[in-house]
Amino acid sequence: CMSESQGIFCNNVFKAHMTSQTFWASIG
Repeated sequence: CMSESQGIFCNNVFKAHMTSQTFWASIG
């Protein structure tokens, strides 16, 4: 995820991961 060409993709994956963590925490 260090290459500039993958920046947007990796950022989206990171956001999705954080959203998932928040989701599971909210229902846990």
